Amino acid sequence: MRERRSILSCSAGRARTLLIAWWVLLFAAMHTPKPSGISPPFRLFDKCVHLGGYGVLAGLCAWWAHARGRPLDGRRYWMWFMVFAGYGVADELLQPLVNRTCDYRDWLTDMIGVALGFLAFYWMAGRNRTVG
Repeated sequence: MRERRSILSCSAGRARTLLIAWWVLLFAAMHTPKPSGISPPFRLFDKCVHLGGYGVLAGLCAWWAHARGRPLDGRRYWMWFMVFAGYGVADELLQPLVNRTCDYRDWLTDMIGVALGFLAFYWMAGRNRTVG
């Protein structure tokens, strides 16, 4: 019989690697000039990218903390939320350098994504799922 382990079980090194890789990918995606002549598939596509990108970033951050044996508590959630808020501001302010638009609504969408990412991880950790 195979050993059952938590869906959240992972080495801290692997979780950190995934977090860093996603953050680099997110930075590259947000700071690459948009190709001209290509329109988004639907009107709010950009907001979905921001929401999902930052949501996954926050979820990976919580997963890394969990894997390190130092799960996020209220103070740490707040601290990481502020880190991502500052990063989101810098992200938006740097976008005009690559002919993208600096938009406070993108930043607000980023912050909603962070909150949803943390909530999704908190929900998953609370369910204590197992995989076979």
